[in-house]
Amino acid sequence: MHRHNIQRHTETVNRLLNQSEILLPVGHQFRWANEQDSLEELWLICSSFIADINAALINTDPIKRFTRLESQMNYGGILVDGQPTLSISIRLNHHAITDEWLIRLRDILGAIYVQVCPFCSHHDALLFHPEGNALSSFSLTLIANQIKMLLQLPELTPWFKAYAYRYSSMIAEHGAWVASISLLISLEKLRCNAAHNRHDIAAPLTNNLLITHIDSIQVLLKRLDMLTSPFLVIDGRITTNFESQLNQDYSVQS
Repeated sequence: MHRHNIQRHTETVNRLLNQSEILLPVGHQFRWANEQDSLEELWLICSSFIADINAALINTDPIKRFTRLESQMNYGGILVDGQPTLSISIRLNHHAITDEWLIRLRDILGAIYVQVCPFCSHHDALLFHPEGNALSSFSLTLIANQIKMLLQLPELTPWFKAYAYRYSSMIAEHGAWVASISLLISLEKLRCNAAHNRHDIAAPLTNNLLITHIDSIQVLLKRLDMLTSPFLVIDGRITTNFESQLNQDYSVQS
C-alpha cells in the first residue's frame, strides 16, 4: 500500500480543515491523525467521512446539515497541541462552508479510500457520479434483510448475535455503504480465525460450515457495497459508467 500517498492526502485534508474561519472555536488547529490506524480502519473511516459529506451536500437544514460530519471529526481528530477533541468540541463554521469546499474534501478522502480499498487498484482520485441517480430502495432493503436473516440463523447465534445488532445500528447511523464495509471487515477477521481453527466450535457447527455461512453473507455485502457506493469499481478501475445499476440511496430501512 502507498503509505506515502496516504500521508500526502492526509496533509491536504488537514489543510482544508484548517483553512481560515472553517473551524469553531476560531484559532484552534485540527489534525486528523491516521498514523495509528490499520488499512482496514482507514477504509472504514474514509467511507464514513465520504458518506457524512454526501449527507451534508444533500441536507438543506442549516442546523442539522453538518451534525454527522462534526461528529466524525471529533471522533477521529486531535488538536495540534495534542489535546483530545473530547475536551473542546470542534464545530464547522456553517456560514463559511461551501459545496465546493465539501466536494474538494470528499475528493481528497476518496483519494485515500482507493489506496486502502481491497476492491480497487491504486488511484489518486475518484470520480463521483452525480446526485439523483438513485434507484428505488426496495432492492437494497431486500438485500439488507437477507443479510440480517443470515446473521440471525439459530445455529450462528453464539458467533453472530453481536454482528447482527451492530449491523442494524450501523445502517441506521451511517447508511448501507458504511455498514456493509464495517461488516465485511469484521466477518473477514472471523473467517480468518475459523480458517486457522482458532475457534473451539462445538458440533454440529464446524469451522468449515461457519466459513461457508460467512462466504454467503460476504457475497451479499459486496453486492450492497457496489449498489450504495458513490462510485463504481470494475476490474479494479473506478468509473462513472451508469449503464450498470448504481444506487446512492443511503436510506435502506433498518
